[in-house]
Amino acid sequence: MIQLNNLTAENLQDTLSLKIDAWQADTLSTISEEISKAYVEPEKRIPLVITDNEKVVGFMVFVFLQAHDTVTITSFMIDWQKQNKGYGTEALRQFILYAESLPNINKVKYIINTGNLLGRKTLESAGFMRGQTNLEKKENEMVYIIR
Repeated sequence: MIQLNNLTAENLQDTLSLKIDAWQADTLSTISEEISKAYVEPEKRIPLVITDNEKVVGFMVFVFLQAHDTVTITSFMIDWQKQNKGYGTEALRQFILYAESLPNINKVKYIINTGNLLGRKTLESAGFMRGQTNLEKKENEMVYIIR
């Protein structure tokens, strides 16, 4: 069963040992970089560990944008050995349930590289819709409307 958990000292090493496919390295920050950013901005950036039966299978970070009633996922990854098995879609669905419980949050947003078709398919499977496209940065905005 997929669960979202807080990053802790107990799951830190397993989280840091997650790997992605080589082609994904160009568009994703490393987990250690994302953890460092969350450490510097703990009131803004929230790291979560994605587990399946208590085994770490992925990692994500989200940011509150209260002025815009939005939660933005700034980093999302599933270990390369678990990709294309439904873990990403289920983790996003769990995150949407979490976001729906937050007060004054109406949208979940994620910016994805336009060439990442598998990532976009995962987001769409979880209920996200394509929003704006920034051709200069080669990015698609994917949005999930809560309310």
